[in-house]
Amino acid sequence: MNDLTAFASRLLKAGYTVLAMDLPAHGASAGQYSSIPQSARALREALGPLYAVIAHSMGAAILTEALYAGLAVQRAVLISAPLTMKVMHAALPQSPGWMPRAQK
Repeated sequence: MNDLTAFASRLLKAGYTVLAMDLPAHGASAGQYSSIPQSARALREALGPLYAVIAHSMGAAILTEALYAGLAVQRAVLISAPLTMKVMHAALPQSPGWMPRAQK
């Protein structure tokens, strides 16, 4: 269970359909490595027009890329989105599981 579960249960009770997904190399999805463009492409390919999307942290960066590339969404909620990729890049070495070679 993650932090976004509270949103999902309330949206379901309100009659919305909820889809929670792990993008490539995240959660239960296959793969060891991914990138924002690769994940944004997977998001666009997996989903059609949407009413709303809620995204957190790196997911917010991925959603921003997908929206820029044409993902059709009427409403988007970005929670704790990185201010810039420079800020995100600087914070990653403190993240659990960080691999220094990915910084290059």
